[in-house]
Amino acid sequence: MTRLLYVLFALGALVLSGVAYVNYHADLERARFNFLLESKARSERVALQAEITMRQIHQGLRTIARLPGISRLPESSLDGDTEATAQEIYNALTANVAISSLSVIEADHPDRPVFVADRVLRGAQPSSGHHGLGRPALRLVAAQLSWFQENTPRLNPNWDLDYPALTGPGVSLGNEPDGRDQAVVYSVPFYDRQGKVAGCVSAIILSKVLSETISPGFYGLTSPRHGFSVPSETISHGPRQARYSDWLASGKTPTELIYSEVIPLQFPDRTAEWGLWAARPNEDFWDRPEVQAAWLLALFQFTALA
Repeated sequence: MTRLLYVLFALGALVLSGVAYVNYHADLERARFNFLLESKARSERVALQAEITMRQIHQGLRTIARLPGISRLPESSLDGDTEATAQEIYNALTANVAISSLSVIEADHPDRPVFVADRVLRGAQPSSGHHGLGRPALRLVAAQLSWFQENTPRLNPNWDLDYPALTGPGVSLGNEPDGRDQAVVYSVPFYDRQGKVAGCVSAIILSKVLSETISPGFYGLTSPRHGFSVPSETISHGPRQARYSDWLASGKTPTELIYSEVIPLQFPDRTAEWGLWAARPNEDFWDRPEVQAAWLLALFQFTALA
């Protein structure tokens, strides 16, 4: 009889242990679902902010490209009103995102911008004698101009918000030895009065400025086609810098993390796709109160049955 009681007790303990194990894993799955849902919602908000930033820049560049004074190039030089309007558009853009410089460049002279705005000026005419583009940026702009001439040679009145635009590989402005002066060149074409490509309007956006738009958090902007990525401040200065930077550069998500994904970014760029690389360390999951509570409850149950 005593032996039977021991057997029944052992079977009961085994069943209760199994129930505790199942409940623990069910609690973990619920916590994991909530963690993923929360993480994705955060990432989508960051992705939306990055999209809004690039769309605002695109809209400003497109507006300048369609100014009547711009379309008269290269038949005549820029008039004062056009320069002042372009400067005010630059001023408005920099209120939302710190664009390093904005340039108007003719197709016939890609090495000599006819207009540059690289600081906020109000109530004064900008100087067109200085250009804020280094040689790497000018080479990229020349390549972008060639692409526009080959692929979008004529103005299409139906483009509207889909007005052509290009980014490219990151370029160095040559000011910082540690690579912190990496920048993105974002360009749109402008057309003469006959509707033919006559040049482009280009914005220089520093990588560190883009990094600020996706910070804090384990995020990055990635364009595998261009082989270029921009890590957030959290990744750049965190203890996991090397590991996360490698993943970000490849545009791939690591399977070892509970949450990681690449969210496609929707803004005009005819040759490349950009994405927001997003991840969270596994510790963020295991340190959640509901996960800690589930673990402690399971530990208590297993201890009581031991």
